[in-house]
Amino acid sequence: MSYSRSKNTKSQGTKTPFCKICFDLGKPKSVYTSHYVRKTPHPDSMITCPVLLANVCRHCHMTGHFTGSCPKAKREERERRKERFVEERQRRKYAECTKTHVESSRVKKNAFAAIYNDSDNEDEVVVCATVVESKPIVKRKRILNWADTDSDSDSESEEE
Repeated sequence: MSYSRSKNTKSQGTKTPFCKICFDLGKPKSVYTSHYVRKTPHPDSMITCPVLLANVCRHCHMTGHFTGSCPKAKREERERRKERFVEERQRRKYAECTKTHVESSRVKKNAFAAIYNDSDNEDEVVVCATVVESKPIVKRKRILNWADTDSDSDSESEEE
């Protein structure tokens, strides 16, 4: 947003008022050079542009700003982003927790398995739910020599 436009004459030293909002809306030169957007260049200063003062925001129904710069919309977007961040963090934490339990359930069952599962803390509470996926056991034909590798199915070897 440009606050003012100076004329090319350096000796004069005066600045012509310029309103970027009226300029962007295609108003005539006499309109956009008759006032500034704000009273001073500071962003918190009073708005002097009549177009901006007459505009009603479609989001919060207040005057003095456009929908793209609505403070209420910005605040709501910030809160939505924060909620999404918290949800994503909780989802990752839950996924990590279930991943460690699934990995711990895959420990081989042998004489030393109790050593891996035992902990020093007797009052330990497990928070995560245990997810166990059962996969069917598929027996594969064991290849005894390289001549058997070219047969595609068991039925071909039985026919011969």
